[in-house]
Amino acid sequence: MTKPDEYQRITIGYKEDTKRLGTGAATEQWCKTLFDAWMYSLDSETDRTSDETKRRLTALMRGNLNVRDALVASIIDPTLDVDAMLAIAVRPDDKSAKNYLSTLLSTTLDDATNGKAPWCDGRFDAAIDMLSAMAETASKRFAAQPLAVIAYVSWLAGARNAAILALQALIYDEDCTLASIVFWGVQRNLIPVRQKTEA
Repeated sequence: MTKPDEYQRITIGYKEDTKRLGTGAATEQWCKTLFDAWMYSLDSETDRTSDETKRRLTALMRGNLNVRDALVASIIDPTLDVDAMLAIAVRPDDKSAKNYLSTLLSTTLDDATNGKAPWCDGRFDAAIDMLSAMAETASKRFAAQPLAVIAYVSWLAGARNAAILALQALIYDEDCTLASIVFWGVQRNLIPVRQKTEA
C-alpha cells in the first residue's frame, strides 16, 4: 500500500466511525492515544511518535480542523493536558472549550506582537520536528495542514520563514485558512521578526 493510499485508508476509517458513532465520539476514540503520544513527545522534548501516529494525526487534521486546533493549543500552552486537547477536538462548541481557545489565541497573538513567545523551548522544537516529518511524508493535499500549523506557530515566534511556509501550504491547498492568516499577517508586519533565542 502506498503512502497516499494509507492516508486515504485512515480518512475513510475515520469518516465511517463518525457516521457510526457520531463525530464527537469517533474523534475522541481516534484521538486519545494519538494525543497521548503527541503530548509525551512534547514533554520529552523529542519526537517519540510512530510513523502510523504521524499519518493518523495528518489525516485527522485534514478531516477535522478541531484536531489541528488542539495541536496548535498544545504547542503554545505548556500547561495544556490531553483531556483539554480532547475537549477542543471533541467538543469545540462547548462554551468553556471555545472561550479557552479564543482567549489563548488572542493572548498569544498580543504577546507575539510585543515580541514575546515564552513557549519557544524544547517542546516547540519537538512539535516542529513532528509536524515537519508529517508534511514531508504526506501527499500535498494532506501536507497542507501540518505546514500551516508550522507556519502559524513559527509566525507567532517571529520566525523569518513563516511566510514561505504559509505560501507552501497554500500552494498545496488554496483553501487553507490558517495559512492565509499567516501570510496576511506577515505581509502587514503584525509580529516582529526576531531570532528564536530572543523569545
